[in-house]
Amino acid sequence: GSLVLPTGRYSALAGPDIGQGNFYTFRPSVQVGYLPTPDIALAVKMTLGFNTRNHDNDLRSGHWAGLEGALAYKTVIGVIGVHTVYVQQFQDDSNNPWGASRFRSLNAGAFFTTKVPGIDAALTLQYMKTTDSRNAKAGDFTQLRIVQVF
Repeated sequence: GSLVLPTGRYSALAGPDIGQGNFYTFRPSVQVGYLPTPDIALAVKMTLGFNTRNHDNDLRSGHWAGLEGALAYKTVIGVIGVHTVYVQQFQDDSNNPWGASRFRSLNAGAFFTTKVPGIDAALTLQYMKTTDSRNAKAGDFTQLRIVQVF
């Protein structure tokens, strides 16, 4: 599980986006990985999100569930794969001027991960695009990330 700390102060100028503000989210999750062969990996992760009330405006975004999946293939230079993330709110917002506003978002993308020689770190290039959404931010992003384990 993880605990997401407040992300800032709520601003009514931001419109119907209530995803930022002075509240906490508790996110327990379960993840399972499977290697059907030494070169192919499958992974699935389920996460629940439980939100507290926003202390700035007394609004509480409803609780949500997320499901992630990935399929990867190991090559001699790194791992390449595809992944998807589906998130859906299963409880209405409370005290939201725009109503219940249950969100839903489906995203899909690809990634490449390789080991950085000499520093024993992982370098990941990732692309993801929103393919369907309701009451949620939508778009696409590219991310380059390096992870060093201490």
